Parts: sequence; C-alpha cells; structure tokens
Amino acid sequence: MLSGYLIRLSALLLVFGLLMTGAAAVRAQTVAPAPYVRVFIDGQLVSFDVPPAIAAGRVLVPLRGVFNRLGAVVTWDPITQTVLAARGDTNISLRIGDTEAHINGQPTPMDVPALLVDGRTMVPLRFISQALGSQVSWDATSTTVQIAGTPASSPSTPVLPPSQTYPPTVAQPPVPASNAISGTVVGVKAEASAGQIGQIQVLVDKAVQSYKVVTTTVISRVNVADNTGGSEALSAILPGDRVEMTVDRDGTVQSIRASYRGVSGRIIAVTDAGVVVLENGDTFRLNRSARVLRDGKVVEAGALRPGEVVQLRLNPETNEIWAAVIRQEAPARGAGLASVTVTPSGRELRAGDVVEVAATGAPGGQATFSIGGLRTGVPMVESTTERGTYYGSYTVQPGDVVRDADVTVRLVASNGEVFTATAPTRLQIRAAAPPPAVDPTITSPAEGATIGIPFRVTGRARPGARVKVTADYNGSVLLFQLNGTLGTQVVTADQSGNWSATFSESPPVNSVNVVIAAVEVGVDGQAVTPAAKVTTTIR
Repeated sequence: MLSGYLIRLSALLLVFGLLMTGAAAVRAQTVAPAPYVRVFIDGQLVSFDVPPAIAAGRVLVPLRGVFNRLGAVVTWDPITQTVLAARGDTNISLRIGDTEAHINGQPTPMDVPALLVDGRTMVPLRFISQALGSQVSWDATSTTVQIAGTPASSPSTPVLPPSQTYPPTVAQPPVPASNAISGTVVGVKAEASAGQIGQIQVLVDKAVQSYKVVTTTVISRVNVADNTGGSEALSAILPGDRVEMTVDRDGTVQSIRASYRGVSGRIIAVTDAGVVVLENGDTFRLNRSARVLRDGKVVEAGALRPGEVVQLRLNPETNEIWAAVIRQEAPARGAGLASVTVTPSGRELRAGDVVEVAATGAPGGQATFSIGGLRTGVPMVESTTERGTYYGSYTVQPGDVVRDADVTVRLVASNGEVFTATAPTRLQIRAAAPPPAVDPTITSPAEGATIGIPFRVTGRARPGARVKVTADYNGSVLLFQLNGTLGTQVVTADQSGNWSATFSESPPVNSVNVVIAAVEVGVDGQAVTPAAKVTTTIR
C-alpha cells in the first residue's frame, strides 16, 4: 500500500504468527515478523516472500528459501503438516508445531517450534546450523544473518539474539588485559562507603559485569544528537546509556564517558512488536526494560498511542528506546484524527489508478473516506498491528472526473465521537468514459448496386473494432438454385472508425445476388453487435 509512502515502508513491521497443531491453526503471540532482518548466504542477499521473524528472542527464517539456496531438496506433506528435506546423506524431518526435528532419524531439539507463517515454514536460525552443518552468525547491531553455504569443518554455535531475560546473576569483572571497557548500562547503584560512591553494571560481551565507582572517578554524559552535556554525577548515568570506561585491575572505574541519543516527535504507529514509528518516518524498537512516563508517572510501554508527542532516550549504538516521556495525550477531544495521507499525488489520475488513503487517530473506531463529490463513504479498515491506523483504497473508474478534490476521512470513535480530517493534497482525476458501442455500417456498395469482380466493401465501426465481413451469393440457372460464398474476412477499423475489405473470388455464373454483411466480433470470433447488410448483383 505504501509505495512512495515512507510511513508504510517503516510501519509495515507487522506482528503475526500461525502455529499449526494437527489441522487446527492458532496464533503464536510471541512471533513478530522482522522485515528489517537481512539474510545473506555466501555473501548474497536473499529475498523472501515471507520475511524473517523473531520468536522468544530467536531469529526465524523461511526454511525452503534457505534450504533451497544451500542445495537441499524440500518437500511438504500437507496431511501430516511435515517438511521433508534432503541434501547428500542428510535427511531431515520436521513437523509444524513440534520443538523436535529428526536429522537422519535422530531427534534434534529446537529453541522454538517450527511455525507456519503465511504458508511458509519458519525455523529458528540455530536449526540451519544443526541440520546442514552450515556456519551461521547473527549481528544484532545491523540485524544481519550470515550463512556460509559450504559446511564448516567445525561449525561454531550461531550467535543468536538475546533471550527475554538478561543473565540472572552479576558476574565479577575479569582481570582485563586492557583497561578499556565499553558496553550498555543496565543498572547503577549508590553505595556510599570509604572512598566509594556506588557501582555500575554494564552489559559487556553478553554478560553483565559490575564495577566500583569511587570519589575520584571522572564522569561525563553527552547527548550525541546535539553533542550537549558534560560532567555529571553517577546518578545521571541511566540504563540504556552507552559507556566507555577505563577500569583498573581491581575493577575500580577511573573514568566513565556515557552517551545517549535524544529524539522527539509525534507517534503515528506502535506495533505489537514494540516498534514505534514517528511522523517523520523514523522507527525505533522499545527495549524490554524501557521506562515510559506520562504526567510524571510510570506507565506500561504498551500505553504509547498514535498521536502522542514523545521525547525518547535511545542507546546511540542500537537505537533501542530505553526511556520515553509522553508530552501530549492523543487523541484529545476534538482531535481524534492526527493525520490523513493520500497516494499517489502530484499527478492526474486515470482509469485503473488506485487511490490509497491512510489515517491515524483514535483506535477502535470506524472510518470511511470521501473523494470530493465523486465518492463518499468508502470503507477503511483498522490495522490489526498498528492501533489507530486506518487504511482504505479506491480504484478510479472510467468516467470519473474531478478537479482539486478533497480527500476527507470520517472517524467514529468507540465512544461515539465523530471526527473528520482532510488530506493536505487534493486529487486530480480525469478518466474518460469508454466510447459507446457503434454498430458497423456498410457505406459501399450501396443497396441494389451492380458490382463486378473484384469488388471492395467499405464501412464504419467503433475505432479499433474487429469487423467480420462476408459475401454470400444466391441465384438460379434454369431450374437449379445456386448458393455459396465468395469468402469471409476479419478487418480492424482504424482510429477514425473506417474499414475496408476486398473480394476477388467469382461465382460460377453471373447475374446472381450477393448479400454483403458486416458485424463486430470479439477476440473469440463471436458477434457482439447486430449485422449490417446490403444486397447487390453481379453482372
């Protein structure tokens, strides 16, 4: 829907999953489509008709799309909902909904069950390595999967996205070979004692490390969006900050340089996967530990709604949201529609063009749109994954003509309030009606005319029409009746509607009547109009 429409390029981060158990399908609530995840096989980007997904912190990829590229033959048994794959001496059996596959007859557990999503079998990334011995790696920063098609001699365990919880225990910092430490802050504790002011917990190489902060530790914090900031107290360092620290061999921090990114904007969509889409098209994912404030009070992250103006604090490396402050409630009374957009725009529309309308406003309502005086009450549907976002479309019909037509959305909120909003652009539509049907006519020869061999028949019809012209004769010789044909031709009328056909075959005798007929026919040769006829005589 949203080609040329940046919001939809970003907000098309949809959440859906389909878990098949026997013949019944149930929705897997923890499955989130992840079109932003890119998969490379031997350095080549792979395109899928169903995007990768995230389930329980694990990347899922379409099995057939990957296995085929790796040289495996894949078949599907719809009766048992089972995928069978083979490559060389390796045979794989996998049933939808099971957390256990069979490789060469041996049971192999999977982190999450195989899922059927939009007709495609999705398997966890780790299973690719287990099944085919291919080397698989995951780069969380760039959300990129790299798969080596040639099996590695000693394939390493793939690096997968983090699970839903961080390590439950805080490990003691190792004795570093270098005193440079960098990572993401996950906690800060104030612990005043002799020379010590607290501790800082940092996620380093997927493990949480704890370091001592003392009175001599030099602390600074900067907003990378505008490079503002400076010296700060330890309490100013917040979870989600990116830190670069120098640490001595006893785990005491000598200096901390923390950074974050501040962003403000109006929300136009929040997906069930926790992706926040701003009005300028930027998209950011909520961290599971994100802290959301409304009116100074902590609220659930799910309370974020389209139309709200927020100030976001992001980790500058991952761009994850760690804190959000809601500046404006939405939708406020009388402002239940935040925006209306229309595509395409900027050109005159013709018959067959599709007008796509998107609106954001109060969730749970009923929306329709109108195009000037041309069409009213065209229904819109609320997205199942973007609360408060409504979509509708209209295909321009032959004969539609409007100039500077407003596109207006009408939204009836769940509480009965009615809101209207008009798109900032107007539509120009000029779709000429199809020309009326024109029955063919014969202009020459005239009725009763005497003709010779060869003779030429001319006439008029609808421009571009296929016209079948026949010339049949009848007469008598002594006591015998003669009937026959001089031929049939199919000609095409030119852009002015003129057509002609020439007949050169002679009847067995002269002084017979020739009935000339012309009729428009379709591509199947069947007549679509009445026939025009004239009767002539050959002398």
